[in-house]
Amino acid sequence: VILSKSTSKEALLNTLPWLRSQFELSSFRGFRLMPVLVYRESEGLDNVWESGVGEIYEEIFSGEFKPFGFDLDSPSPLKEFPRILEEYL
Repeated sequence: VILSKSTSKEALLNTLPWLRSQFELSSFRGFRLMPVLVYRESEGLDNVWESGVGEIYEEIFSGEFKPFGFDLDSPSPLKEFPRILEEYL
């Protein structure tokens, strides 16, 4: 699931109908999905997180797994992806 500064909870649930139905039906809040946080280091990761993405993450996703940060400013934004992916397997 891709998250960015412009992500809203309602848009996310509208885009992924299966997630909306599970969210509405389940009393369990903490889906085991890999959120990918797209950001620019030049804008500051904290600014993106505090734009509302952090609240969406805490409400929908399992805190057991941290989101993968995809830094658009990095020459190799996928460098840490294999290590993060292992946590989901």
